[in-house]
Amino acid sequence: MAGRGNDGERIVLPEAGSPRPALAGVYVGERWLFGVADTWAAIGYAALLYSVDVTCVVRAETGGTFDPNVEGDGGHSFGAAQFYDRGMLWEFLAEYGVENGGAYNPYYALDKMARAIREGRGAQWTPILLGLCP
Repeated sequence: MAGRGNDGERIVLPEAGSPRPALAGVYVGERWLFGVADTWAAIGYAALLYSVDVTCVVRAETGGTFDPNVEGDGGHSFGAAQFYDRGMLWEFLAEYGVENGGAYNPYYALDKMARAIREGRGAQWTPILLGLCP
């Protein structure tokens, strides 16, 4: 469900019939904004839904900030999950789209990350590939 709101309004939009977490964010200037608190909530949802703790990976990928708006790899990786534009980003966007913040939406990004790790595809993230995170 694509969400729209008034500038500055905090909105929670449940996904009907979906086990995915509700969208929480602030709608400002035609886009959704998410903060560190949203990243921590998304980490909790991922653990609850998939029994996967993504804290270590998110810490490493965000440089310890847990900021869901971070960009890395010279502008090629996006959000708390650092989806790479030459890798999993396109798979993520095909599944979740861009209407609700795209890769900057930590609820959707960490949902995808946790599922990928659970499916054995954790090597997509350098901290797992190098054995720095379980």
